[in-house]
Amino acid sequence: VSLEIPCNYSSLLDLPEELVIMVLSYIPVSELLYTVCKICRGLKDVVRKMQSLWTIVEFDDSYTIDIAMMEMIVKNNQLVCLNLSNQNITFGSHRFTKLMLKLTPTIQE
Repeated sequence: VSLEIPCNYSSLLDLPEELVIMVLSYIPVSELLYTVCKICRGLKDVVRKMQSLWTIVEFDDSYTIDIAMMEMIVKNNQLVCLNLSNQNITFGSHRFTKLMLKLTPTIQE
């Protein structure tokens, strides 16, 4: 005996945005940036809108942050804490320097 359940939704993006945000809120920011945002443009757009997601961002040494990810993090303006522990950061990039200067006024001592 098989049971068919009618479903009006064929993908996560067919759900209301509020529900998608609720589902994505259970995924760590680092995972969202490294996997979700790279596999689906629609989900990337939803992730960018998730204001509460961008207050505390932490990366451990299992991830390597590139400049595009840093730009996405800094552009959100909700950042309270950015933890880059054990990251190998190269300061030679002009884009990275500009990004850090933009972020600096919000850094607390």
